[in-house]
Amino acid sequence: MTQERELLQLRPLKDQLNTYSESSKEQIEANVRSEFEKNKMSKQVMDLQNDLDRFRSDNEELTTSNFTLTEQNTILVEQIRSFEK
Repeated sequence: MTQERELLQLRPLKDQLNTYSESSKEQIEANVRSEFEKNKMSKQVMDLQNDLDRFRSDNEELTTSNFTLTEQNTILVEQIRSFEK
């Protein structure tokens, strides 16, 4: 009888533990999901930063090339004008 009484007294504690365990499990799962999304977003940000760096570099090269071609064209135009005279 004493053992049954002890078990009856422990039942609410067991229910509390189960509730706490379920709550902890849900919190852990939420934290894992949040961390996963954070890592995914960090990777996307890094990819975008790499793209930006690449585009800046490409733009720099194109600007330099454009400047060089413009200089060459100017020289050619001057030579044509000189031959026309």
